[in-house]
Amino acid sequence: MEDEVLLEAYLRRNVEKNTIDFSLRASIAADGRVVFYIHPACESGETADFEVVGTMIRHNRDIGYDPRNNPVAI
Repeated sequence: MEDEVLLEAYLRRNVEKNTIDFSLRASIAADGRVVFYIHPACESGETADFEVVGTMIRHNRDIGYDPRNNPVAI
């Protein structure tokens, strides 16, 4: 549940700054995990990394984005 709150908190922080558009980039990591990061679209701002686990997401500060992980824009 904590991970869900982290995504909600991320979105709330940005919406409070009038940021409502985001870019999301998903990829498959070398070990098979589905990972993504989200960043405010067309402006500087906080980037957050997540891992998909079934129907849940897990905040992961250690993922980092690597374009060699077969990125797929969503």
